[in-house]
Parts: sequence; C-alpha cells; structure tokens
Amino acid sequence: MPTFSFRPANGDGPARRPFGASGDALPRTAVVSDTLSDLTDLALPLDIPGAEEARARRDRVLTELEVRLVPRLEEADAPAIVVLGGSSGAGKSTLINSLVGSEISRAGVLRPTTREAVLAVHPDDAASLADNPIRSLARIHPIDTVPRGVAVLDAPDLDSVDARNRRLSARLVETADLWIFVTTPVRYGDELPWSALTVAHERGVTIGVVLNRAGDSARTAVHRDLTRRLQSLGAADAPIFVVPDAGPHSGPLPPEQVAELSSWLRLIASTRAGSTLRRHATRTTWAALREDLLVIADAADRQVSRLEELTALVDAAAAEPVARLRRALAAHSLTDGSPTTRWLALASTGGPLSDVAARPGRIRPGRAARRRERREAALAVLAEVTGPVREAIRSAVREADAEIGRRWAAGGGPASLADQRAHRARGPEAVADRAVGDWRARVESSVEGALSSPEGRAAAEALGADGVAALVGAGGAGLAGPAAAVRGMLRGDAARLLSDATNALVDVAERAVHDISRPYLDALADLGVEPGTGLRLRAGELKEFT
Repeated sequence: MPTFSFRPANGDGPARRPFGASGDALPRTAVVSDTLSDLTDLALPLDIPGAEEARARRDRVLTELEVRLVPRLEEADAPAIVVLGGSSGAGKSTLINSLVGSEISRAGVLRPTTREAVLAVHPDDAASLADNPIRSLARIHPIDTVPRGVAVLDAPDLDSVDARNRRLSARLVETADLWIFVTTPVRYGDELPWSALTVAHERGVTIGVVLNRAGDSARTAVHRDLTRRLQSLGAADAPIFVVPDAGPHSGPLPPEQVAELSSWLRLIASTRAGSTLRRHATRTTWAALREDLLVIADAADRQVSRLEELTALVDAAAAEPVARLRRALAAHSLTDGSPTTRWLALASTGGPLSDVAARPGRIRPGRAARRRERREAALAVLAEVTGPVREAIRSAVREADAEIGRRWAAGGGPASLADQRAHRARGPEAVADRAVGDWRARVESSVEGALSSPEGRAAAEALGADGVAALVGAGGAGLAGPAAAVRGMLRGDAARLLSDATNALVDVAERAVHDISRPYLDALADLGVEPGTGLRLRAGELKEFT
C-alpha cells in the first residue's frame, strides 16, 4: 500500500489561486527576464581574484531565475518543489521510493547510484511543468501517489564522484521551495551539504532534515547535535525526521518507517502549504537576489579594470621601442657606418653623384646613360640606408614582442590569450619588410606631387622620379649628404619632403610595433567584458520588492 498518499479526504487536492494573490508585491516577469538576459550575456573570463566565486554565483543565480523564479511568475499552478538532497549513500533514492510506494529511482550500493534527477509529480500537475526548465534537469515521473501541489525530487549526491552529478545537484538546490537534507548518523556533519543547506536557508527556502538509518545508540546524541546546528543556522523551527535503521534490505522501506515524514508532507498538501512555500521562497528571494546582483556587478567592474590594466600594459610595452627608434632617427644614428661610407663613395669626385653633391641646384640632365647612372646610384644609397632602417624596425618589433610577453606574464595576463596571439601575429621580419615597403611607397607618393615645380622637373630629368625619391628617403632617414642634395635641388619643397619622409618612417615603425601588440588588444576586446552598470540597474528595479 503506498504510504505517500497526500490527497485530502475529497481527493480533489488544494484549490488553485493566481500566484501572488495574497497581495504580495511581485516584480513583473519582464524585470526578471531582463535580469536573466543580462546575466546570461555577462562575461567574467579573466582569472582574477574572486572571479571563480563570481562565476559560481552568477551560475547559481541563473539557475534560480531560469528554473524557479521565472516559472513561478509565469505558471501559477506549478507545484512546490521538494528536493531531497544530501551526501552520497544517505539513502535519498530509497526514501523517495518509500514515500511514493514504488521504485522510481534506482537505489543500491554502487556509487553514484542516482545518475539522473527524478521528479515525482501528480499526473494532474505534470501539465503545469510542460514548459518548465526543470524538465531539462530531471526526469519527470507522473505518479498518482504524489498529491497535487507538491512534487518531490531525488537529486544526485552533492559529493558525487561524478563531477556532472555534483554540478547538477548544486543547480537543483536552486529549484527548491522546500529542501530536505537527507543524512545519516555517520554523514550528518559533512561540510558540503551543510553549506548547501545554509545557502538554501539564506535564500528563503524552507528546510527540513531526515536522519536516516538511525540506530538506537546514536539517535539521541545525533538528534541533539542536529538541533544545535539548526539553531546556529537560524533554522530552529526546521523539523527533524528520524527514519530507523532497517538493516540490509532491498526495495522501499516499510510504510511505518517513513510515516512521520509522509504525514508532514501530506499536511503541506492538504493545507495548501505548498502554495505558501512557493510564495515564501519567491518573496524572500528578492533581497538575496538583489545582493547577488550587486556582488556580481562589482566582479564585472573588476574584470573591466583588469582589462584596462592589461590594455595599458600592452600599450606601454610597445611605446618604449618606438621612442627609442625616434631618438635614433633624431640622432641620425641609423645612417652611421656603411650608409655614410656608401654615400661618400658615390658622391665624391668622379662618382656618379658628384655633381648632385657639389652643385645640386645646377645639375644638368646629361645623356641618358648619365641619368641612368645617377638614378642607380641614388637607389643604391637608399638600399644602403634601408638595411639599417629595416633592422631597426625589426629590433623594435622583437623588443616590443618580448616586452609585451614579459609584462603580460608578470601582470597576470591570461596565458590562453598569449597563445592565441602567437597564432595570430606575424613574425618581426614580415612586419618589418612590410613597414619598409609602406615607407618607400609613401615617400614616392610625396615626392611625385613635388615634381611639377621647375626645380622638381629639373631634378627628375637628372635622376628620374624614383632617384629623387631615393635621395629624399635617405635624407629623411638621417643621412646628411642626400638631405643637403635634396635641399639644393628642390629648395622650397625640400624641408617638407624630408620632414614627411622622417615622419612616415616613424609612423610605419609605430604601426609595425602595434601590429605585434594588436593581436593582444584584439584578444582582449573579443572577451566582451562589460561593466556591471546594467546589473546595478536591475538591482535597483528589484529594490521595491525587498
């Protein structure tokens, strides 16, 4: 004979009324839905102090919103959820089987026994759970020995050896309107279930305790200690039900061993206390939810602050190599050595550029062979300059890359982003080659616009347009001889062209360095970190309901 017959005498079950009909002020579903959306979109990807706890809090609140609050607001007829939770081997599955009088949840000595959550519900209440998210967490088992208005859930072990079961059990705690801690004289002091019990109590969930498999010798002492612990928790009114030790057995327990618990649950059903449990759990949730949102908002702000710190760190690491390159250009140190020697060899008496160096404002075009010789010499000078320029950019890029990596690691930057950057960034050589090519193209474009003047046309006739551009580039890079020749040939336009060439070189060098830092910055931007402003707004909207 089933012992869990929660039906009132007339068999009709408790009368229904709209949720919140008692006059409680409840937020509109839209407010809760917006809060759910904000939390779903919230990213807390950076592993900074407190981030793991904030993610766990966010996930717990999401479960509470999805599985308990939103369904409560949208479905007035949903039954109160009674969760049987506790440590491994406490006998939860045997207990639910005994209460409903049928083996609906697997019980045994193999751990974990409960590999899925089972929700026992009256067939007439099953329809109200049709769209309830709890269906994704538990197997719904309609059975008419469960009264209308109450559904009993056998949750996996909180300390299950299976990590998936542990996560599922923790989520199911958030679905509870009534949380029954099932334990034994051996396991009643376990820290993990007491922690879950504390959280449930703080969030307004009604709690009870079942001391299972209690032998005569331990019953009194353990009951006394449980009472003391519940008083310390602020839950002195939580009932404690004792289920005697039945010894080795299989199948449901004898009805008389769960009679006290069965009678209490039957009372809940017959007095419409299930609806009261739902309202109480929901009403007392708002203050805790608001506090949770503010704590998570602070965590989101810390994520933003850390992202800004990492961004500044990357920018600062890239700035020094560029500053050093600027100083080298200003001191003309890039063109010391072989570029100067090359220029002197080509511009000395008898050299192809001797007239360009000696009388740049009065050079004659000469024969085609002479013009070609000058042009090739000018390009050779630029090639000699390009070598140290390219190496200076490569050095700046390598230095920036190494410095960013050092500061990133020292500053606690995520290793995964550094690895991602390594796959996305081009090497220093490729970056520098592209930078030099861009610089020369910009110099040629700048010079092209100056060749329409009389001086520009004369210079182009003597050296060719690219030959003039080569000397402007060499001069802009800091080689004094070509710079003097450009000023003599182009006069009024010379200062601007040389300055443009210098600035273009600095610009492409900065871009090259930032090409190395950009993947770090892009990876940070891709994290989608946002401040907690929206969550604070939601917390403010909930304030009137606390």
